[in-house]
Amino acid sequence: MTNSTRQKQRRFVELLYKSTNNRMLSWEQNSAGQLYVSIASGTLFLEKTNNNVGEDLIVFKLFGRDDKLAEKFSDDEIAYDPLTPEGFNSWFDICNALCELAKRRASGADDVLDSMIDELEDNFPF
Repeated sequence: MTNSTRQKQRRFVELLYKSTNNRMLSWEQNSAGQLYVSIASGTLFLEKTNNNVGEDLIVFKLFGRDDKLAEKFSDDEIAYDPLTPEGFNSWFDICNALCELAKRRASGADDVLDSMIDELEDNFPF
């Protein structure tokens, strides 16, 4: 893989995290438990699994509009960069945070929690 491809993949991960954190993406989970989001003319599937030595691994699978796999990479593949993403200690850390945040967005957990907090805060004006 070329260095420019790895740079694009790292940029993609950073933008995914920022967009998910800012609630700009609508993550979903299908009946098989797969976490996915549609972006532009493609679909991204995000999977948390293990590598060949049993360590956590975050896998990104990008499908084009024809539903064919266009690209697949993991946090292991983008990890070899002297710079780490802003606010994180490693590329695994941002990928793992993205995975956990996407699960919360797909389940609606943050929306429910936020609405309950808003309701409770209305009882205690400061």
